Amino acid sequence: MLITRRHAAWAASIVTFVAVACSSISDSAPVVDTTPELAQLPTQTGSGLIFAAPTPTPPPVPHFDTEFTDPFEILNPFNEDRTVDLNEYLRNTDPDSIAPVYSPEYVGSQDAPLSPDELVMGVEINGEARAFPVGLMRNREMVNDTIGGVPVLMSWCPICFTGLVHDRRIDGEVATFGNEGVLFMNAMTWYDHETDSTWSQPIGTAMAGAYKGVRLEMIPVEVLPWGTWKKEHPHTVVLDT
Repeated sequence: MLITRRHAAWAASIVTFVAVACSSISDSAPVVDTTPELAQLPTQTGSGLIFAAPTPTPPPVPHFDTEFTDPFEILNPFNEDRTVDLNEYLRNTDPDSIAPVYSPEYVGSQDAPLSPDELVMGVEINGEARAFPVGLMRNREMVNDTIGGVPVLMSWCPICFTGLVHDRRIDGEVATFGNEGVLFMNAMTWYDHETDSTWSQPIGTAMAGAYKGVRLEMIPVEVLPWGTWKKEHPHTVVLDT
């Protein structure tokens, strides 16, 4: 095969471009030697080829509250010897700055602007079915509601990706919950309007305040595509924006 000067010049320009690009990459970020075998290969400049360094491995995302390094058995609020100090909390926002829904409104399934593959939190109590779009719950995080005659709290923790439903009744009295705006063990917390106690979302338990140690009853909930929930519950209603 005959290689002309024009072809040679074109190939040289490509090699130069690759060399400049690789140089800019290596200058912009530290190289983490994740592949020692490649790093030890000699650079073959005589043949006009340049081996680029391995792509740097990005650093891991740090935890929000890195001081929690003790075993869970020690941090577990159910441990009788566990005392929760408010200094252990990491405040992200002011209470209710991520506004919970206190007076929810719903639309029929035929009017819900959802695609079949959008995730919803679906709950059915005493024959009454309701769906809570995860996209909306990510923005509001909490809904105080009554479903099938049961006062419930719908909650979604975007950090934990946990959607939970709890009975809001405490010793026969209905509590109303707000967003504490604080993280504990990297998870959202609530406060109740009645006593201002602080609650942990994943375990549904009061961590501090007058209700400390009280645990809400958990109610089954499904996180699944809207199309599936609608097919299984054709008469469901959907939380409106």
